[in-house]
Amino acid sequence: MELLIAETAGEGRSITLKGRSMPQTNEAPPNFGLQQRGRINYPPSNPQADVALLGAVWKPTAFQGVWDDKFFSPIDAPRLVGFKKLGSRVGNVVVPSGDNARRSIEVVEAFMLMCRVGQKMRVEWGPIVRYGILWDMDLSPITQQHWIWSMNFEWTGDSNVRPIIRKPTKINARSLFALLLALLEAIRKGIALLNAFANFYAARIKAPLDALTNAIVGCMEELTKVIANAVTPQKILGDLKANLTKIKLAARDLLRAIKGLVNFSGPTTKRDADTANYAIFVISKEAIRIAANMAEREQELERLATPEVQDEVVISDGQTLRDIAQRFYGSAADWIFLADFNSLPCSPPVGTLVLVPYRKT
Repeated sequence: MELLIAETAGEGRSITLKGRSMPQTNEAPPNFGLQQRGRINYPPSNPQADVALLGAVWKPTAFQGVWDDKFFSPIDAPRLVGFKKLGSRVGNVVVPSGDNARRSIEVVEAFMLMCRVGQKMRVEWGPIVRYGILWDMDLSPITQQHWIWSMNFEWTGDSNVRPIIRKPTKINARSLFALLLALLEAIRKGIALLNAFANFYAARIKAPLDALTNAIVGCMEELTKVIANAVTPQKILGDLKANLTKIKLAARDLLRAIKGLVNFSGPTTKRDADTANYAIFVISKEAIRIAANMAEREQELERLATPEVQDEVVISDGQTLRDIAQRFYGSAADWIFLADFNSLPCSPPVGTLVLVPYRKT
């Protein structure tokens, strides 16, 4: 088995370790593992945790070994491809078609050059293939002919094909929480004004008021889950949207219930009647505001069903969203779609990252 380390761009150089030049695996075998990114959060007083995952990533891999001139036979010496010149090869070049290293110092110089350039690498060890960066190397000479070495790779993936990027689902949960708190307080003030007329309004509006209050409190409980997560899981997003719908419908039910209470009159003074009418007006006004706000927030949640992103573009000098729309969609007029998706003007400043989503036809 051999270990191939090749640049995927630039000069396209490669080094193939084989035989006794291979990494030593007896004491420290390389690790090609994975790990998840994200967080697990336990809401207050809830034994069931919410999980927000951002996707799996490859763990770094470390190789280590020894190079010794006396073991650089044709079957053991590393193969160097594409190195036009090495300092230790005075009067000789490593031809592009490839040549075995003659001494350990040549391999050291070749790896130092590749690490310094910093190109993305393709690394193959038998059936295992990874892409990434040669992040660091330790090169320790015992003598000029004998080197102890180690190298660490940070991986970008097991393929050189760019993955489809999904824009994280986000919602301004703290702002919505504050809005619901203010609406709940406004409703409670209206109820306080009607306390003197409890017997009169109880049968007419107490039930829809209680339904509205309970819906707001339930939505606020869902929002605590959103605030605790880096992104909004789809289940929480769905539950939150259902709660917003409950609030909207409860507010409309309250409006219908209090329509017949305008111009209140009964066995009371004119001042008390005016107070009751004002309280009903306050509650009616807040119910209208709640219904409108919840309808707007429902639309925001619908927009969070983000389409898949096909590419990213960093704005260069003189480039506009019209140019990007023409390139990806075939029409400069689609710059508005890009602007809405990224919340950007037509001519963003140089260096702005623009996500290019697939356009549904």
